[in-house]
Order: sequence, then structure tokens, then C-alpha cells
Amino acid sequence: MDFVLLGTGHETFPIIKAIAQSSEHHLVAFTADDEMASNVLSLVSAARRLGLAADALNVRDLGAVIIDSSDAETLEIAKQLAGNSVAILLIPRAAHGIEFIYQLGLIRDEQPDLFRLYPIRPRRVHPLLVRLQQVLSSKALGRTHQLLWERDEHIAGPASDPALLGQPQIEAALLTDVDVLKFLAGEFDQVTALQTGNSDQGIIQASLTLTGPESSPAQWFCRGTRGPSAWRLTVTTDAGKVVLSGTADLGVVTWESSPPTSSMAPQSLPETVAFDYGSAVMNEFLAGNSTTAATGVWADDLNRIFDLLEGVHRSLRRRRTVELYFDTPSERSNFKTQMTALGCGILLLTLFAMIGGLGMGIVAHELSLPPIIMQIVRVLVFAPLFVFLLLQVGVFLSKPSAGTRAK
Repeated sequence: MDFVLLGTGHETFPIIKAIAQSSEHHLVAFTADDEMASNVLSLVSAARRLGLAADALNVRDLGAVIIDSSDAETLEIAKQLAGNSVAILLIPRAAHGIEFIYQLGLIRDEQPDLFRLYPIRPRRVHPLLVRLQQVLSSKALGRTHQLLWERDEHIAGPASDPALLGQPQIEAALLTDVDVLKFLAGEFDQVTALQTGNSDQGIIQASLTLTGPESSPAQWFCRGTRGPSAWRLTVTTDAGKVVLSGTADLGVVTWESSPPTSSMAPQSLPETVAFDYGSAVMNEFLAGNSTTAATGVWADDLNRIFDLLEGVHRSLRRRRTVELYFDTPSERSNFKTQMTALGCGILLLTLFAMIGGLGMGIVAHELSLPPIIMQIVRVLVFAPLFVFLLLQVGVFLSKPSAGTRAK
């Protein structure tokens, strides 16, 4: 398969390295900054550096494109390539926005058999996080009570000045961290977001509480620091606590502590695993790229992550807990939508029928037709409207009983 890289981010370098080491796959072209271009050409000297992202549309026999950019032009090219049945490997960025993700969803709806989207999420394939997910999903430690993610984000500047966070930094960290929390805990449907010290200068601390009917509650905290970036995940279970930590390097994770009852935990603690995720990401993509089932799950999962981020924005604006609705529309919602569309159509038809009825009245008067004819015309004009209004009683019949929440 022939690949093209579009973007200047450096998280894709392990993936480019994995492609270069493969005899079946090739990086044929790329756009990148000078530093990234030098690194790419050191691995794939035959790759062609493109002047513009739009030049990727002219690459022949293109099988997949790696998107590591939030540039508007690059995202537009990504949508065109997705519509041309080219697989999209996308590193999710908060700057992509929910509109771009939904637009990809529209392309998928139009071409479900040809659409291929794979979100690149390195932490999801890290061996220690995969092991933790297996421990939690198997209930080997009993019930999971809480997941606590604490992040310190590096802020450049004098040590004497407060390390205040910017909104882009918070959203970038939130996107990757919440994705892992959802991977470990399950789906969330309620979001409570809070930012402390929010001012023009920056934010002291951002916090997030996530809950769901079938997921373990999770809390996320992010603070600025003059030191290096780092994160710490504490999972509280019936058996005790499991603690993992990491740095800005996505490939390095440390399993710090674990309850003694965990048979799947590392035997020697702490255990640090430096992981080259390029091959793992490529293997997962290639294994699922041939089926619409896998790519459909990936696309739905990405939609839910951006829905969650949108929920964070709404929670901050409204200063309260907001609910997320990931499920398909309920029967009651479908009924109300259909009745609204039907009502608009009937009102329009009634207007035209009234105009026709007035014309019929003039003709009847000129021809001295029997009055019964006009009575029949009036019934025909207004009968559909009255029947529709009568059907509105169905709204109350479809209403859930007291104490029952519509699903």
C-alpha cells in the first residue's frame, strides 16, 4: 500500500519508520516542515516532498493518507481523499473541531462500503495500558470505584511567574487523556467541567468529572508547571489501587504500584516500558482496514470523543453538569420529528386547498351548482388538518410513564 503524509507534527514519525521497514508498504510523498522532512528522507529517500497538500490528489494508486495537521487546507484535502476511497489515518486534534468530524461522518453515510477512517491513538496500543484495560474489564480486581488522572503541563517562562495554562494546551491534553479514560472505564454520558482562575492571563487549573450508567466515574485534573510535563493515573478498585504514570513521551509508561491480588500486574514494580508504537499502530490499522465493521467502530468512537469535548464546552458555558446523548434517537423522538414534518406538509397543502376551494366556490356560484357540492369541498379541504390535530393525542400516548426515563 502506498502512503502519503500530510502534516508537520512529529507524532507520526514512529509510523513512518514502521512503513519504511516494511517491504509491502511505501511512503511515496509527504508534506512537512524542514526538520520533519529531514527525518523522513533519512528513512525513505525515495519519498517525494510535496509543495502543497492539494498535490496529494494527483498521487496515483494512493492507498492511505496520514493526517497530522489541523490546517484548513489539509483537512479539506482529507475530506476529498476520503470521498475518493482513500483510507485516512488521523491523529485527532482538538483544533479539528466537531464540524470536521461530522463532515467525515456524512462522507461515511454516503459511501459506507468505501469509507475508511483510523484514529491514531498511541496510548491505546501501549502494552501497560492494554494490560490495565484487560485487568479492569475482567473484574480481576473487583469493582472499579474511580479513575483519577492528574496532569502537569509544562509552561515556559520564569520560575517566579505563575504557570498559567492556555485554552489550546488544556484541550490538547484533554483530548488524549479522556480518550484513555474512556478506553479504560467505558462510555460517559455526563460531564462536569471547571476551570479555576480563568482570566486573560491563563488558567490555574482545569478539572473534569465524567460519569456514565455503565462506566466507572473518572476525574481529570490539569495544572501548569515550570518543570517537565508528566501525568499520573490512579485507579481505585475493591482490591486496592493501581498507579500508572508517564511523561510527554507517548511511548514511555511506568506501572508504579498495584494491589497484591492482581495476577496480571507486573511482578517487579515499578516497571517502565518504552514502547515504539509505530508497528502496533500499523498492525491495528492493516488488520481492520479491510472491513467496514472495524472502521465503523473507529469512526463512531472518534465521534463520541468529540461529542464529549463539545459537552465540556457546554458545561463551561452553562456552569453545570451536562448530559451527552450517544444513543440512537428514541421512538418518542422519532415520532415527534415525523409528526412535525407531516404537520408542516399538511398546513401547506391546506393553504393550497383553500385557494382551490375559493376558486371552486366562484365556479359553483356562476353555474348555480347545488350547495351540497360546496359542503363536500369544505370537508375535503379541512378534513386532513383536523385528522392531523386529532393524531397529536399520540404524543401523550407515547410519553413515558412517571419515573421512567426515555432511552
